[in-house]
Amino acid sequence: MTNIHNINSNHYAIVIGSANMDICGAASNSFKIKDSNPGIISMSAGGVARNIAENLALLECKCHLITAVGNDGFGISLVNKANAVGINTDKILKLENEKTSTYLNIVDNTGEMISAISDMAIVDHITPEYIELHNEIIQKASVIVLDTNIPEKTLSYIINRFKEVPIIVDAASTVKAMKIKKHLSGIHSLKCNKIEAEALSGIEDDLNAIINWFHQRGVVRVYITLGEEGAFYSENQTSAKITHQKQHCKVINVTGAGDAFTAGITYGLLKEWTIIKSIHFGMAAAVIALNHIDTINPEMSIKKINRIMEHEYDN
Repeated sequence: MTNIHNINSNHYAIVIGSANMDICGAASNSFKIKDSNPGIISMSAGGVARNIAENLALLECKCHLITAVGNDGFGISLVNKANAVGINTDKILKLENEKTSTYLNIVDNTGEMISAISDMAIVDHITPEYIELHNEIIQKASVIVLDTNIPEKTLSYIINRFKEVPIIVDAASTVKAMKIKKHLSGIHSLKCNKIEAEALSGIEDDLNAIINWFHQRGVVRVYITLGEEGAFYSENQTSAKITHQKQHCKVINVTGAGDAFTAGITYGLLKEWTIIKSIHFGMAAAVIALNHIDTINPEMSIKKINRIMEHEYDN
C-alpha cells in the first residue's frame, strides 16, 4: 500500500460546532448503579467539532474551528490547547459571563459508556449572524464539517449558504440529529450511528433501506457506525459493511472514536479519495482513538493510520 501523504497546503477545513471540557469517570471494576465505584477520573478537551478539528490537526490538515467558549478557566484552556496543536482559533467566539460547555461521562471497565450529561447552552450563540461575519473564509474552504449541537437555524443557514463547498455532518445524538432532517439535500457526507440513522429515517433494522432513504433525499455519502461491529457505508452503487478482521486493540474509552472516524472521512474528502479508501482511513483513526483514556489520543498520526491500514486493507 502506498503511504498517505499530507493534504495540499492550500486546502483547509472549517469545523463548526461544540467545544467542551470533558470529564470522564472510568470504573475499575464492573459498574454498580447507585453506588460509589472505584476508578479513574480524567479531564480533557472535548466537544464533537473541537475533537474533529484536533484530530485533523494531528493529521497535519489546516483547520479553522468556529465555536463558542466562556471567558473562564475551561474556555481559556480549550483555546490554548487548540492553538498548541495547530488549530486556527481566530474565529472562536469568546463570551464574558457565559459558562464553557462541559460534558460529563461515565464508562465501565470495558470502556463502554454508562451515561453522560452535557451542559452546552453556550453553543446557541453560534448564530447565522455570527457565521455571516466569516462567510469569506468559509466559502473558500475545501470542506465544511458540522456537528448538530449548534442551533437548527444556523445549520440551515450554513447548508443553504455554502452549496458549492462539500459539507460533512456528524449527527452527534438522536435528538440533535433531527435538526438536519429538513436539510439533507445539502449534505454531501453524513456520519451517524445506527440509532441516529433509524431516528432520522424512521426505519428500523434495515441498513439498506435506511441508506436508500438518505440517498433519495440527496445525501451523497452515508456512513453508519456500528460500534464493535464496524460500519456501513454507501455512495452511488457502492455499499458494504466493513469490520476489522486483523487489528485488535484494547478498548479504553469509546468516547472519542466517532469523532476520530469523522476526522478520517473528512481527510479522505480533502484528498478526493473513494468512499472505500476514506472509510478505511476513518476506521483506522477510530481504532487509535479507542486506545486512550482521553477523548483524543495524542498519538494520532498519519504514520499510525498507515500501519493499521497496511495490516487491515489492500488499498
